[in-house]
Amino acid sequence: MTENHIYYASSPYHHLLSLSIAANQSERATTHLISSPNFTNGSHFAEALRKWESSPFNKIHLFETPHPVSPPQVWFLQMRQVMKARQISKSVSPTRVYVAKDVEAAPQALMHYSPEATKISIEDGTAAYSTRVSNHPKKWKRPIRKVFYGYWYTKPNLIGGSKFIDRFAATFPDKLRPELDGLPTEQISSEILRGMDTNWMHPFFSSCNFSCGDCEQLDTVVLAAHSSVANNHPEYKEALVKQIKDASNEGVVGIKYHPRDHHPGYLDLDGVNATTVPSSVPAEIIYLQSPRLTTVIGTISTALMTARWLNEDIAAISLSKTAGIGNERVIEVMESVGIDVQ
Repeated sequence: MTENHIYYASSPYHHLLSLSIAANQSERATTHLISSPNFTNGSHFAEALRKWESSPFNKIHLFETPHPVSPPQVWFLQMRQVMKARQISKSVSPTRVYVAKDVEAAPQALMHYSPEATKISIEDGTAAYSTRVSNHPKKWKRPIRKVFYGYWYTKPNLIGGSKFIDRFAATFPDKLRPELDGLPTEQISSEILRGMDTNWMHPFFSSCNFSCGDCEQLDTVVLAAHSSVANNHPEYKEALVKQIKDASNEGVVGIKYHPRDHHPGYLDLDGVNATTVPSSVPAEIIYLQSPRLTTVIGTISTALMTARWLNEDIAAISLSKTAGIGNERVIEVMESVGIDVQ
């Protein structure tokens, strides 16, 4: 009997992990992707994925994600998404539901309205390996959310911690935080992504005003921390500039500044063989489009671990100790997967 699987993804990372899992199960399942992109030009990414002839998803449902500016707007938006998620769940009758953020209302709705399905939480990057937990919502917000979303909604203090979750899927399942140890785990393979034809991504690159040709020339990718980190830790800026100059002697360097940085370009790199990668282009997408890539330099971002997951031959360097940022356990995990933490 053919199974029905639903995936809910919001970040680029969620989409790629969902794609990888779905591709490995395409022969035995009809797959639906609910794409609720929370990144710049995300709708272009979802549309490119929809038009890809070799996509493992049989149907893609796009949830619009405008950026609300007040709590009531957030509640109304998520209420509409809950209603859509319920409709999809009722029509598909899934046997499996994969969600990457079970703290949000729509993914919880999918799970609540799919009582017979196995519910799997997909990792959300370093959150699956750290010791950090979310603060409990203010007491007055709890009943309001239940009114807008449903009586069943409860925000867990960590991703993967909701009452609905049966299993957990991760890139490094043997490194998961202790709170998730009790769940049966599944390892997400990177093999499908490594061998994937990436031509379907070209329209997305165009929407970000960046060419695939430029991406293909990169030997090193630098994920620069927010300028506030550099201002507070001048030794980080000094170390990063040295790393970039050394790397530029070996090949082309692409520098990606923090998406929410109002002062990008804070590094003094005159005369250095480097190009600025638009901050709207997700690092994971850059990796897949850069066959010459040998080195990734960053701090504490998920993208460093992703680089190692996609290709163990990539040299990943973290300057988190120099920058004075990072969760101790995440640093330990990073070192254990071969990231050079400095």
